[in-house]
Amino acid sequence: MVDDAGMVPTMTLDAGEVTGHSGVNQFGGSYTWSSDGTFEFEDVTRTAVGGTEAQMAVEQKFFDALEAVRRYEVADTRLRLSDDEGGDLLIFDPKGPGDR
Repeated sequence: MVDDAGMVPTMTLDAGEVTGHSGVNQFGGSYTWSSDGTFEFEDVTRTAVGGTEAQMAVEQKFFDALEAVRRYEVADTRLRLSDDEGGDLLIFDPKGPGDR
């Protein structure tokens, strides 16, 4: 997810805990997943750093997407997070923005 505001969210999943940066704020919480493809974030909190109106709007879309995640798939080293209907919400590439 890269947007017009130049924000590139990052996320690390490790043993049931999620941490990352939305482009403006740090965030953390927990997640559950199952081999049948189900996935859900829980108790996600974030720091309270402010940004421009455009940045904060993009950040809110990112957190709304995290809240809507119900399924996952890993393909071509990318993590695809989707809603119940299989609609793409977020796609994460293991490469950092400077690695492309």
